[in-house]
Amino acid sequence: MTARAGGSGYAFTRELGDTVVVGPAGGETPEDSVRAVLDAVAAHPHARLIKIVVPGVHPLLPALVEAGWRIGDVDTIMVSDGAGVPLDRYVPHPDLG
Repeated sequence: MTARAGGSGYAFTRELGDTVVVGPAGGETPEDSVRAVLDAVAAHPHARLIKIVVPGVHPLLPALVEAGWRIGDVDTIMVSDGAGVPLDRYVPHPDLG
């Protein structure tokens, strides 16, 4: 497992053969979170597959789709407003979702 931090963001990655799993990742702001994830992905240019779970409200989702990434699965998440899960700044580990 590799941890990357920069500014107010962080991202963990794990290599499984030619696959890289990203998460958890996050940041103080949505932009910090996006930058941390993109930097972590860029650190693995030879990966054939990158697995990441991105909540629909996260600003990373449109950035990845615009870059040509494909959505492989869709889940529904139900969280109360007061639950304390900042879906616009947090990217969970794929095993959680």
